[in-house]
Amino acid sequence: MLTEDHRQGQTQITSYLRHLLAFDMYYKENRKDCDLDYPENRDSFAENVKKIVNVVGNYYTTNFYSNIKELDDCGVGSNFYSAGVVNNSKQNTQVTYDYPTRGQYPLFKVRSNKLIRDVSYFKNVNAYLKTQDIKSAFIIWVLRDQYINELSALPIKSRLQRMLTEELVDVIMPREEKFNGYVEEFKLSDTLSNVSVSDLLALFGNPNISKTTIQLTNSKYDIYRNAIRVKPFLLLAGISGTGKSRIVRELAFKSCPEYLQDKDGTMPGNYCMIEVKPNWHDSTELLGYYSNMNKSYQFKKFVKFLIKAKMNPEVPFFVCLDEMNLAPVEHYFAEMLSVMETRKHPKMEGTDEVNKDVIKTGAVVESQYFKEWTWTDVNSSTHTKTNMSDMDWYRAFFDVAKDSEEEAQISKYQYERTLQKEGLTLPDNVIIIGTVNMDDTTHQFSRKVIDRAMTIEMNGGKLSNMFGGSNDLEYLPKEEQEKWQNSFRQLYVNADEVLGAHPDEKDEIIKQVPAKLENINKALKGTPFEVSYRVLNELTIMVGVLLDSKKEGENIDDIINQALDYILLMKILPRIEGDSDMFNLSKEFKQENHVEYNNRLEWLMALAPEIKTKEHEDDDYRQTAREKIKEMMERLKNQEFTRFWP
Repeated sequence: MLTEDHRQGQTQITSYLRHLLAFDMYYKENRKDCDLDYPENRDSFAENVKKIVNVVGNYYTTNFYSNIKELDDCGVGSNFYSAGVVNNSKQNTQVTYDYPTRGQYPLFKVRSNKLIRDVSYFKNVNAYLKTQDIKSAFIIWVLRDQYINELSALPIKSRLQRMLTEELVDVIMPREEKFNGYVEEFKLSDTLSNVSVSDLLALFGNPNISKTTIQLTNSKYDIYRNAIRVKPFLLLAGISGTGKSRIVRELAFKSCPEYLQDKDGTMPGNYCMIEVKPNWHDSTELLGYYSNMNKSYQFKKFVKFLIKAKMNPEVPFFVCLDEMNLAPVEHYFAEMLSVMETRKHPKMEGTDEVNKDVIKTGAVVESQYFKEWTWTDVNSSTHTKTNMSDMDWYRAFFDVAKDSEEEAQISKYQYERTLQKEGLTLPDNVIIIGTVNMDDTTHQFSRKVIDRAMTIEMNGGKLSNMFGGSNDLEYLPKEEQEKWQNSFRQLYVNADEVLGAHPDEKDEIIKQVPAKLENINKALKGTPFEVSYRVLNELTIMVGVLLDSKKEGENIDDIINQALDYILLMKILPRIEGDSDMFNLSKEFKQENHVEYNNRLEWLMALAPEIKTKEHEDDDYRQTAREKIKEMMERLKNQEFTRFWP
């Protein structure tokens, strides 16, 4: 244990460092010194301080020795304002003060109530973070609420550079081999974002704070979140009026930050409804086209929304393709289906290391169409602008209020020209959800489309659940929004990443997962419904997703069975349709393959895992794969034809 004197000294050091980081975060966002005479600057600096000291949920600690406290009570600190150099600088406006004044290691300057950056002072951080191990522990703390798929030096540095200026990152970042050794020595494998509030209360011993959970506990949405984290392209199928498009709006409402919220609370800024028309036979209505008449690219609502999502990478953006199969999906959506198959973690610039915090795709709109923009004003005059930054493109399509948080967000891109250099790729925070009705007025889905989507069947639920449902279309407090935003993050693109993230379960995954699909293929052999590597990859990712949110008492067998149940329902069964001749097994086949089942659906049902569903009073019942196969068998018996769709 430290003595009281040591504790006091460490409290001062943590105070100095949190003020430096809060100022650096402000500088990175605004590219200017922080003049505290302006309330908005002062508030921004104070919010950054809260981000640095926040432990988890709505709680913080200033030095790890005091009791944990409510974050709402957190301030910048009297040592910084009224009793410190900031106050002195207001009294003596011609004097430039160092902060901190104690010792010989200042971190920035203060003059006339303005925080002034001096890069030459950054080396003094080494006087406070004296060893490579202390630096390693410090940056892990700084990034504690970030979802980082790999705790190693290069991805950590990449994430730090999104938060702090490069000059400061270069100082606080330990040497690569030292950081990796630190992680290995202490067997660090996760971020502190998963620490429960109850654990922290036990650690800090504050009996005055209620023990509330920070987890998202509403199981109604689990199936959607799990599917999105496997692949952000969903098909919601079912009869009319079951709330397919509504569920997309609900997810957007819950994750929409305040600066993107509309005033009347009807349309979140991270939500885009696109009504598919029966006459869509190519991608121009979705992706736009180059006009030879206007000599410019005609940008459609979908593309503009993707640009908006690109500039707000921490927020999930939801595209609802309503009545998606009113037109043949392969006609107007073919390019997007191909682009989604190019998803991968890119290499970090100048290295062979993979950046697992980002997922990139091929271009949706090629870079040549972002070289210039031509538009016509209200007076029918034509204007052309060239060499536009990403921020300029955002402003071209959206009205941004002056001095708003939205303006501060997009100003980060005022010097970036990735649209001009790379074109518009599919941002990894975009979730595309199509709503479909399977009836005589719509087009059937090809296996190509079903293979590339996660299908969820919605055929009604408890009618009594309609009452009170309007509360799901309301914005949430900031803390709840951030939980929802994080809940949609996609960590994996391929199966190997799951194995790397879960080494303890690796052997069982390799042993069980392919074997289960091979058995399913035996039951489907000779039909066009056999599955291949894409399904295996996504089944493995589903296992990883469920392991990341594993509930108490679950083991790897439970997780794999639950994942297989999901994949049967979302990927395999929607592809299956046919008459009795398709499914009946001949006597010769049964003898040759030592099979006792009369048809392939019986065989499939025997292979489907037995899932015990717990029906909560407020939840709609979720059908299992076994129950769905039984329903398909009944339809085959009664109609001599069956399919997944009702």
